[in-house]
Amino acid sequence: MLSPVLTTAQLVYLIAHTLIGIGVLTLPRDISEGTRGSGYVAIPLAALLNFVPIWLWLRLFQRFPNRSFFWIVDQTLPLQHPLLKTAYRVLWWLPLMGAHLFIQAIMARIFADVVSATALPNTPVAVVVFMMLLTSTLFGLMDVDAQMRVNEILFPILIFPLVVIGVLALSRAETYNLVHPLYELTPEHLLKGTVAATFAYQGYQILSVYGGFLQNPHRSTGAAVAGIGVPTLLYLMVTMIAIAVFGFEELVSITWPTFELVRVTTFPGLLLERLESAFLTVWVVAVFTTMANTTGAHVLLNQWLFSLKKKGKILMGLAIFVSTLVLALWPRDFLMVDRWSKAIGYYAFGVSVAYPLLLLVLARRVPARAASAADGPPSGTPNPTDAKGGQPT
Repeated sequence: MLSPVLTTAQLVYLIAHTLIGIGVLTLPRDISEGTRGSGYVAIPLAALLNFVPIWLWLRLFQRFPNRSFFWIVDQTLPLQHPLLKTAYRVLWWLPLMGAHLFIQAIMARIFADVVSATALPNTPVAVVVFMMLLTSTLFGLMDVDAQMRVNEILFPILIFPLVVIGVLALSRAETYNLVHPLYELTPEHLLKGTVAATFAYQGYQILSVYGGFLQNPHRSTGAAVAGIGVPTLLYLMVTMIAIAVFGFEELVSITWPTFELVRVTTFPGLLLERLESAFLTVWVVAVFTTMANTTGAHVLLNQWLFSLKKKGKILMGLAIFVSTLVLALWPRDFLMVDRWSKAIGYYAFGVSVAYPLLLLVLARRVPARAASAADGPPSGTPNPTDAKGGQPT
């Protein structure tokens, strides 16, 4: 069994930190392109849609509390032959590993493109990608309880400045830009807006790993609602203010509208001459926590599959770092990055819905608290005596 080191409050921070990432920069433009400025209405619908995979993962770990992903997978296999079990695990591992890997790579590349274009024009994209992947990999090698502490500490550092910047930007808002497009809202616009907003919520497949560490899995649904509620309110605030300030006609032509919104916002008393520098600092925290949580889940998933000890875990982290670096630098230009981002968004959403749903269906024949303590943990699952919850037996 896994050590229950993830509290209900930390689950809120984990989900919120993971979902708030690169999407906040382009969300106002993406929504306005298909909805003519009324698409902010679709953000709550996108949140409900993205809550489905979160709820499914938590429902799975409510049925099998403090069990690892591969332990649950093993229970769905009728024939427990060692070779068959290994092949079966790999079949489940490959698509999930791909979702982790591609999300890490595309986030690192978009982050590097933005930083190079706005703050470090003389710094090669490869250097920015390298540094972000290095820090997130080091985070992924930490124990789970330490990872959750980092999320807990960084939460107010991320949220408070974003709210302050949003309030300051209200001084330039025009209510007409928000109200007028509502008269032109159609079901087609609503659908396009929901699809566009869905891409801003990425990373909840990490629950396939961290869900097994919950202290109170049966109280996790409320925490999940709060966790997805934080980015939803933030996305609503940013999108509505951006539309109110620029209007949808201008908004669709801005590459990174949230950054441009910060650029035109002033701080009272000239305390900060360039507010975008402060915003970039906060945005770095947002992207780091998203990538770090994804990397941490990726490392643990591979550690469990290959039954790695501490040195093996470090080597696995290095392998993930190198493969992600290669993938992140593969796209030739921004258009290719954008195509990859949308394709990966569809893929990750499909995996995150299909996996817990299939496991819940296949595991119906398994008792909810299968395998007594006397049976011991199966091969490849973490040691119940490990307080950090990271070492496989």
